[in-house]
Amino acid sequence: MEREMLQELWDKFAAEEKELTFKHFTREDAWNLGLAIHEYSERIGKTVCIQITVNELAIFRYIPEGVTKNNLRWMERKHNMVMAREMSSRRAEIMLKLQEKTMADWLMDPEKFGIIGGGFPIRVESVGVIGSVCVSGLPAEEDHELIVEVLREFLK
Repeated sequence: MEREMLQELWDKFAAEEKELTFKHFTREDAWNLGLAIHEYSERIGKTVCIQITVNELAIFRYIPEGVTKNNLRWMERKHNMVMAREMSSRRAEIMLKLQEKTMADWLMDPEKFGIIGGGFPIRVESVGVIGSVCVSGLPAEEDHELIVEVLREFLK
């Protein structure tokens, strides 16, 4: 991927994170967001597992039929990346490519950190990143887009 295209993706993902910032976020919000993601995925005919974590507590977790342990591992790895870098796992992927580095350069074990789409920060105004929204079950880019679409609807 050429550098200009990588920079465009970086800018896009950074703008999404800024746009999709919460004024506040409670455990009830986590529950409602999880349900919204589930309902959206059903509406579009896609199967994903969902996890919403706040302050390292999994407040919402849904594991539908057809999801494997591998999906759960990916969700956990995406969460770890979001919390370590305080950005979406997709933007972290682009950052690595822009820096021409590897996860080893970041001192991150690829068995514990996921550098693909599907993890998104829960950022609260005047507070910062307090948790993550993670899904797994689709191609990584689609996992990311699914979260972004639902967050846009949810924050309206």
